[in-house]
Amino acid sequence: MPDYGRRVEGTQAWMNELGVDALFLSPSPDLAYLTGFRKVPFSSAMMYDEMWLPESWLFGAWVFREGDPIITIPARFHKAVGEFLLPEDVRVAQDEREAVMLVEEVLTEREGRINEIGIPKEAQAQWMEAVRDALPDVHLSISWECTKRLRQIKDEEELALMRRAGEITDQVFAEVLSKLKPGMTEMDVIAEIDYQFLLHGGEGTAFTTGVSIGNKGSLRPEGLSLPKQVIEHGDHLSFDLGIVYEGYCTDFGRTVSFGEPGQELVNAFDTVYEMQMAAFAMLGESGHTADEIDAAVREICRSRGYSARCDAIGLASPPPDPRDEDLEENGRFYHGLGHSIGLEVHEYPFMQHETKEPIVPNMVLTPEPSLIKPQAFACRIEDNILVTDGGAEWLEEHPRHLLVID
Repeated sequence: MPDYGRRVEGTQAWMNELGVDALFLSPSPDLAYLTGFRKVPFSSAMMYDEMWLPESWLFGAWVFREGDPIITIPARFHKAVGEFLLPEDVRVAQDEREAVMLVEEVLTEREGRINEIGIPKEAQAQWMEAVRDALPDVHLSISWECTKRLRQIKDEEELALMRRAGEITDQVFAEVLSKLKPGMTEMDVIAEIDYQFLLHGGEGTAFTTGVSIGNKGSLRPEGLSLPKQVIEHGDHLSFDLGIVYEGYCTDFGRTVSFGEPGQELVNAFDTVYEMQMAAFAMLGESGHTADEIDAAVREICRSRGYSARCDAIGLASPPPDPRDEDLEENGRFYHGLGHSIGLEVHEYPFMQHETKEPIVPNMVLTPEPSLIKPQAFACRIEDNILVTDGGAEWLEEHPRHLLVID
């Protein structure tokens, strides 16, 4: 069983370091990490999401700089969470009026002024109104800053679940491969993947499953419309898929050709494969930072004749490289190299420009190099890789080469 007390103490240390007086964690990966409560599809606890209650915003854990967490919860949802591990201090509100009073009670019963509260992105507006009523001058920040460096280092219980998630991902992809044939649509393949994840013991997908016909797509193969194109002999598919198993995610990518691939695709894929193997090697070496690995892989991309100009949405983009403009017509690696993974599919650190975070043992990261040339090819490889004291370990074993279906 995970040591939730240790995790809470680690979070409290970061709260003191960052000057955060309290955290409120509504149902979220942070709440799962610190208390054991998580939303499980198809369970009775999903009624929290599926049934609107005026006071539903109250449900969550309060963590202060010292002491045990406090759970606040609507009465109509109290019994549904009995199967989960929760702190001993659970306070119940019968209706919305009591919920507002309970927030004020929790915030004012402790000594010392509360100036800053960290919240997850899942917090609801009604909760914020109740907090503002109790503490009009309080500042709100993102709880992730207090937990991200704890969550990036996986303990043995987490790693056992992530290894099993990787095994299931391998099994599912092998099963899907056996069913692929021309005449299917991209959506047919997506539906099969999602079904197989459930059939193999997953809780669902870690994100919207991506399957695209690489030689008929745009720069971003996932596009903005439903993937309904019909697969024909001579096409190739780019896969981006992941499972949730016992709360933990995988993020996996492969490329499949229907018939012998053309030389343009082969050359691009060979570059992607070289990029992935370089990332694996660097993750297994001590002393690298996340941005160093990204930069090294981009140099391989350019040296093989492809653009590595990055659109880092929401994050810092590297400065323009004059070589990329001339290489753009050959194909482009347009996104960051990858990210950490765990209770969320995208966790800190990200392997891209200005992420100076050192890579250390027990991180799990997902390098995902790709190359795309609109209407010509889209190929990718993605794996979950564990950093160990003795090197790096693949958490998926399915062959990484360009897969061919005759």
